[in-house]
Amino acid sequence: MEMLFAYKEATMNKYFLKYKFVYLFKILFIISMPQNTIAHAHDIINQFGRFIQEMVNNVDTFLSKKDKNSYWQHMQIIDQTMNRHPLPIRSAFQSESELEKEATSIAQDFRKPFIETQGVLQKYRDKNKGFAGNLVKELRAALPLGQLFLKLKTRLMYLKEKAIRQNDIELVKTIKRFIAYIDKKIIVWSKKRPLDLFSALCRRMELR
Repeated sequence: MEMLFAYKEATMNKYFLKYKFVYLFKILFIISMPQNTIAHAHDIINQFGRFIQEMVNNVDTFLSKKDKNSYWQHMQIIDQTMNRHPLPIRSAFQSESELEKEATSIAQDFRKPFIETQGVLQKYRDKNKGFAGNLVKELRAALPLGQLFLKLKTRLMYLKEKAIRQNDIELVKTIKRFIAYIDKKIIVWSKKRPLDLFSALCRRMELR
C-alpha cells in the first residue's frame, strides 16, 4: 500500500514538475518576444501628433495680433513645448518593427523644421521691429508650413498603407485623425499673406 502511495506521489511530482517547466518556458518565451511593437508605433505617432499640434498652435498665437504676450513669453512657451515632447527613444533591448522605424523617421524628420524655427526666433528675440522683414523671410524659409504639411501628409499616408497591411487598426485611426488635422491647417495657412505676417511680427517685436 505504501509503495502504491509512493508511486502515485512520485507520478504527481513528476507531473507538476513537467507542468511547472512548461509554464516557466512560456513565460520566458513571452518575455523574450518584442514588446507590442505595433502599439509602440501608435504611441510614437500619437506623441508626435501632439507635438505638431502644440507647436503649430504656438506659431499661430505668436503671429496673432490679438495675443498680448511678449516675444520672450512666447519663446519660453516654445522652449517648454520642445522639452515636453522629446524625440522617441529606441530601445536597445527591443527589435523594432517596420512600423516603428518609419514612425520614428517621420518624427525625427519633421521635428527638424521646428528646431530651426526655434533658432530663428531666438536669434531675433532682442531685435526691434526694424528687423521684422528679415524675420519673416527666415521664418518662411525655416518653416514653410504649407509645403511641410503636404510632405508630412504623404509620409503619413505611406505609413497608413503599411499599417493597413499589418492590420494595425489603432495606428490607422491615429493617422486618419492626424491627416484630418493637417488638411484643415493646409487651408488655414494657404490664406495667410506675407504682409499679414510682417504686420503681426512688427507688433510682437515691440512687446517686451
